[in-house]
This record gives sequence, C-alpha cells and structure tokens, in this order.
Amino acid sequence: MAEASREAGRVALRWWRRWPGWIGYVAAAWSLAYGLLGLYWALGGAGFPFGENDPGAALSVFGGAQAGTGAPVIAALGLAGAVAAVTMVRTRGRGALRAALLGFAWVAAATLALVIPDYRVLVAVAYTPIVLIGAPFGWPPGVSILDVFPWPVVNQFVCIGGGLLWAATAVTYGRRSRGACESCGRDDAGAGWTTPDSAERWGRLATYVAVIIPVIYAVTRWAWALGFPLGLSEEFFREGQEVGLGLRWRRWPLAARSSRSGWFSAGARSSRVGSRSCPASGFPSGSLSSPPRW
Repeated sequence: MAEASREAGRVALRWWRRWPGWIGYVAAAWSLAYGLLGLYWALGGAGFPFGENDPGAALSVFGGAQAGTGAPVIAALGLAGAVAAVTMVRTRGRGALRAALLGFAWVAAATLALVIPDYRVLVAVAYTPIVLIGAPFGWPPGVSILDVFPWPVVNQFVCIGGGLLWAATAVTYGRRSRGACESCGRDDAGAGWTTPDSAERWGRLATYVAVIIPVIYAVTRWAWALGFPLGLSEEFFREGQEVGLGLRWRRWPLAARSSRSGWFSAGARSSRVGSRSCPASGFPSGSLSSPPRW
C-alpha cells in the first residue's frame, strides 16, 4: 500500500511537471464547457448568472447583462476559445497569427480573472472559515455556507479558474512560439529581468506590495472591530453594527488573518525563514534553506 502511494505520488509529480504540454487542452475543455453552458442559456435554460438573474449585481461590471443577448455571446466566445486553445497547443504561429492568438488569450485571461469577479469573491473567501467554524455552534445565526456561495458567486470562481488556465496557456504559447523553454521561459538570448540582480530589485518591490496591502486591510478591520468607522460614514457604520449577525465580532478574525498575511510576507523577504524573521512560522531559526534576499 505504501509503495503504491509513493508510485502514485511520483506519477502525479511527473504529470504536473509536464503542465506546458497539457494546459492548453484543459483551457480548451473549459472554454468548450462554458460555451455549451452559454448555448444552454441562449436556448432558454435556467441559471444565467449575470445581470437580471443576479440579485447582488449592483456593483458588477455585467450588472445589466441579459440572457437573451449575453448568453449567445458567451456561447460564441467559448467555442472560439476552444478552437484557439487547441491551435495554440498544436502550432507555433508567426506574425499576425501569433499576435492574434496571444491577444485573444490574454484578453480572455484578464476578462475572466479580473473583470468578471467583483467584491463578493473576496467576501466569500474571507467569511468561509468563519461560517464553517461557527456552524456547529449555530453562529452566525441564520447564515449557512450556501449564503456565502450563491450560484452567481460560484460562477465567478469558475471564471477565475478559467482565467488562470488561459493565462498559463498564453505564457506557454508565448514561450514556445519564440523558441524558449516552455517551463521556465529561458532562451539563448536571455532576459535582463530574470538575472539575479534584476530579480532582487523587482522581487523586493513585489514583496513590499504583498506586505502593505493586507496591512492596510487589517488596519480598517481592526478599527471597525474596535468601534471606529474608519473610511465609513457614521450612519452606515452604525447600521452595520445593528445587523444582528455578530458583524462587529466577525471583523476580529478577518483583521487577524490579514495581519498574519502581512507578517508572513515580511518574513519571506528576510534571508532565512525561521523564528528570527517570522516567529509565527514555528520553525527554529535557520532550520530551512535561505531563499533569495527579496
């Protein structure tokens, strides 16, 4: 049994290392499936997750979408995406064809992963642990995991997954079509931004951003949990306090998790991952190898 498990693990690792060879087919399958969903909605099927059928779409980019016009567009783009993804896997392309395929892939990735999702994705991610932990105790009262993940929000997560598939497909095709390594992107000419010195500069900036963003989020949640309406009007803040779902106390774990994210990011920048740089990690100092000094 143990040997079979190890062999299965080795097979899975080898399969994962070959991701540039199959990621395009997965993106094609996703696009085909979502395109068929669009066709189903265009023919009058239930479940169109945008606009008129989305009660929480007031702040969504597609808040005014209707099934009669939006679903055929989804069907056409999904089927076109399936063809484009297979083409990107099976050909290198040159000139206008290469530019068109890369443009389609990156626009699809950005639209699916960045444009379609709205604030409810973040809300769902933030509150899921709270709802799951509190469920055995009947808290928050009247709230279940289905309230956190209605179908329009689930659809947004599906679209984010499709966007990531398309981004990976675009990266792989871009590397293959210029003769670079599909896995790492290196070629004979090399790229200045991948040199150690350059990577240290932009890696340091990226780490600072990763530290600052969750800290800013945590500051607002700590303030709200302590009763200070930071960034909100007094009236709106008091209405939230009166919701009756433990709204104020749910902000404590959100603030703590955000603070921890910033703390771990700051620890990752130091020369060693351990108790000296990141005490919350629980590892003794110097127990892990030294990552790049970002």
